[in-house]
Amino acid sequence: MSPDCGYTYRHRSLDTPGGRFTVTATVRWDVTWAGAGQAGAFPGLTTVSTTQARVIDVPALTTGGG
Repeated sequence: MSPDCGYTYRHRSLDTPGGRFTVTATVRWDVTWAGAGQAGAFPGLTTVSTTQARVIDVPALTTGGG
């Protein structure tokens, strides 16, 4: 399960065909408005956008011993 506005990748994209992951964001809008003596609603509008993203890994630096 991912958070509302985020995602945790468990693998880097370099290991996948094309070297990138497809990322899709969907936003749902429920709009109400009022003005000039009128009012209305536009429920359930959606906006969808897709892009390609590279996900890299950064190795941790460990120093010292113990």
